[in-house]
Amino acid sequence: MTEKLFHTEPQTLVFSAKIIHLERRGDNGAVVLDRTAFYPESGGQPADRGTLGAKTVLDVQYEGEKIVHLIDGPVKVGSTVECKVDAARREDHSTHHSAQHLITAVFLRHGDYRTMAFHLSSEVATIDLTGDITSELLDEVESEVNGEVRAGKPLEVRTVTRAGFDAMDLRKKDLPDDVKEVRLVEIEGVDVAHCGGTHVNSTSEIGFVVFARTERVKSLTRLHFLAGERARKYVSELKSSIEDAAAVLSAGWRELPNRAKEILEDLKNIRKMRKAAEKEVIDRMVREFAASSEPFVEIRTDDIEPAHLAALARRLGKQGKIAVVSSGMGLIAIATPEGHSLDAGSVVAAVKKDFPVKGGGRGDFAQIAEVSKEMMPAVRRRIVEMFREAE
Repeated sequence: MTEKLFHTEPQTLVFSAKIIHLERRGDNGAVVLDRTAFYPESGGQPADRGTLGAKTVLDVQYEGEKIVHLIDGPVKVGSTVECKVDAARREDHSTHHSAQHLITAVFLRHGDYRTMAFHLSSEVATIDLTGDITSELLDEVESEVNGEVRAGKPLEVRTVTRAGFDAMDLRKKDLPDDVKEVRLVEIEGVDVAHCGGTHVNSTSEIGFVVFARTERVKSLTRLHFLAGERARKYVSELKSSIEDAAAVLSAGWRELPNRAKEILEDLKNIRKMRKAAEKEVIDRMVREFAASSEPFVEIRTDDIEPAHLAALARRLGKQGKIAVVSSGMGLIAIATPEGHSLDAGSVVAAVKKDFPVKGGGRGDFAQIAEVSKEMMPAVRRRIVEMFREAE
């Protein structure tokens, strides 16, 4: 049985240990030590990293009763090695794990907002909560959590018997029947919960907590949060982004929401004006080509949106024209008069056999997409040839 220094001496990050078991796993070694400060992945908290002798610790996992350290190469069984836990990674994990306990407890003050899952990685920290959580509640809980952080409440770890645990009124009671001793983590006056993870000594060591965003995951609310150094970096990056946006928009940061609304309203008006202008252009083109005695119409344009491109071809087809309308965006819309000997869908099917393009349609209308700039002239020629041959 490996001695768990991460529980008995959680501040110990440099230690010596004897290798009592080794397995080769590909190019790596799977090592069991007689004692370890490396925390194995469990309870939502990732495993520690660091060095074991001259080898890098790639992962640490429970495998039954064993704690297995995956390292980047073999070592000698029976040898004693100096080990070092990555301090920054451990601090980040301990900070977020303690912050999770604090957030969980504060949410329960406000109602039946129970934590159903906790996930921590190098990129994100999330808590899945029951209930519908409003923005007002988020602000209130975030403020209370940071109040508890500033208060510097001590965190204490103790072990109780299973009988003692069963007699306690705790928020979390899910333990297997064969567990005889229970490790408890207590935030003074705030929370007590069974937990096997690593933690800070005081809430003040958390630094501060930021609620980044929420999302619905099935029936739960997933809260994305940051604590400690991650929270500081997040706020710093957010500040820089806001300052950049304010400089681009020539506005103070408090004015940004209203300035953004003004710009969006301007864009909506511009789009309306553009659609109206495109409609006028299409109406004029349809009138001009409809008045022509030429049954075949080919139009090349870069000024019409894809939807209007299709509408132009369809309208010309309704006027009895064979219409091929293409754009520089790699699109071609084809329309034929009702009853024409060569329908638009058959043309597109033939083109797809000759060129690596996409498209489809049937009867009197079809479209071709993803036509490269280099390929466009040849595709247009092929379409014109097919209609000429069908005359």
